[in-house]
Amino acid sequence: MRHAMLSTMSSPPAPHAVLVIGPEQFLAERAIADVVMSARALDADIERREIDLGADGALGDLVEAVSPTLFGGGIVLIASGIESAAPPVVDAVISAITAPEEGVWLVLPHPGGVKGKATLERLRAAGISEVGAEKLKGRAIDDFITKEFVRHKRKATPAAVAALRASVGDDLRALASAAWQLSSDIADGVIDDAEVHAYYEGVAGASGFAVSDSVWNADPTQTLVNLRWALSADPSFGPAVVATVAGSLRSLLRLAGAPAGMGEPELAREVGVPVWKLKTVRGQLRRWTPRQLADAARLLAAADVALKGGQEGVGLDPVQKRAVLERSLLAIATRHVEE
Repeated sequence: MRHAMLSTMSSPPAPHAVLVIGPEQFLAERAIADVVMSARALDADIERREIDLGADGALGDLVEAVSPTLFGGGIVLIASGIESAAPPVVDAVISAITAPEEGVWLVLPHPGGVKGKATLERLRAAGISEVGAEKLKGRAIDDFITKEFVRHKRKATPAAVAALRASVGDDLRALASAAWQLSSDIADGVIDDAEVHAYYEGVAGASGFAVSDSVWNADPTQTLVNLRWALSADPSFGPAVVATVAGSLRSLLRLAGAPAGMGEPELAREVGVPVWKLKTVRGQLRRWTPRQLADAARLLAAADVALKGGQEGVGLDPVQKRAVLERSLLAIATRHVEE
């Protein structure tokens, strides 16, 4: 049997088997890191190992990893590919869950979806613990930001949360990093929106939300100025700004489809923006026809694929990708003034 060296730390140990399910990579990585941290609170020399349960030889790799050794020592085994695992491999995983070895932690990342549904049912019936890693939308992202500040023993006002999201976008990894940075650099007390704006002035102030607003304000000149400012600060900013512009497009479409007569708080929740942002979104929506918004959605989707190296983006160097980004956003921003 493996033997874990008990420490004096009082934090509860992680379950010996955890299913991390969902496509949000950042949340999945954090859940895995939490298991490793909990295990190493008991055994500082714990080994982290990764295997692919869908690969050839997976059964042997799994059995070897979870079997006792002559030298003891614990292991956190990150076993991906359970959705593609062969039946004998699944049987071995179930055995590892129902009859675990001491000092063995098993983590099964799963992207979600319907693939391997029967296997998921078997895992749950075996009593595996489950951690969600679903994509977050709307108010769930605001809640995530708030919890990030709490994670660093800080509080932030709702306006500060909205300002941070406007400045950074909806990428969870970037938001978590920003919350940590603000918590570290801003003096004690509740963090408000003025501090967020001041912190990001000249950096994120002309980044995602500024580019997005200039696009949906149908202002091509300001779009180009804001975009080039943002790229000069961070040349890798392209995919993030596309995501931010696309997020604003979704808000416009939600507002266009919202039922009449909704109160401001309810409408803001429906649209996915703070109440104070509704006025801006309403003003932007009046500038666009449904056809123009549909065309913008297609341009953004194509730009996103190209910036990530797909389709027309295959083989593009950074300068060419930047040109694709500029052309796409300018094409959207000028769509209104052309018609």
